[in-house]
Amino acid sequence: MTDTKRKNRNNMNTWLSLLAVLVSFGAFGVSIYEASIMREQQKIMYQEQQLMLEQQRASVWPYLESNIDYMVNEEESKITYSFKNKGVGPAKINQLQLSLKDSIVADYSQILEIITSVLPANVGGNMNFVYRPPNGILSPEEELTWFSVQIPRFKGDQGVLWNFLLEFELCYCSIYKDCWTLKSKDDEPEEGCKLAKEE
Repeated sequence: MTDTKRKNRNNMNTWLSLLAVLVSFGAFGVSIYEASIMREQQKIMYQEQQLMLEQQRASVWPYLESNIDYMVNEEESKITYSFKNKGVGPAKINQLQLSLKDSIVADYSQILEIITSVLPANVGGNMNFVYRPPNGILSPEEELTWFSVQIPRFKGDQGVLWNFLLEFELCYCSIYKDCWTLKSKDDEPEEGCKLAKEE
């Protein structure tokens, strides 16, 4: 009778051990499943955060357009360069690089020198020249005339102005430091900016 009880007790212990192993495997499987669910939830939360960030960035995107206007009347000819922010957020003007006939133009005096060099010596009257290097912030729908030349009429004046093609490369950024480059040769700004100043 004692042997039978011992066998039954051993069998019971074996079954309990097996049951404990099965329960631990089950718990391990449940923990793996829960971990995979948590990973999926974290992935979804990360994607939602990225989407919200993209929406925030899109809600303040600046979009600069460049305009060149020619004006001629009986007394004078004029060429005007301007930038307008057609986006929904402010544009931080980062850097502007000017060039004329493939040569980089450094400053005001050099531009003035180039202008006077293409004008005939006998041109009378006043010449108005404005150069406002764009800097700071350009608000949505704000327009900035940054360069204009106004000269008295003379024979061939329109040809002189039309041939005076000042090329530019402008870097501007959003408040989230997403940057774009607008070039006089391109209609659309391109992402990124080689000219960006270090903060």
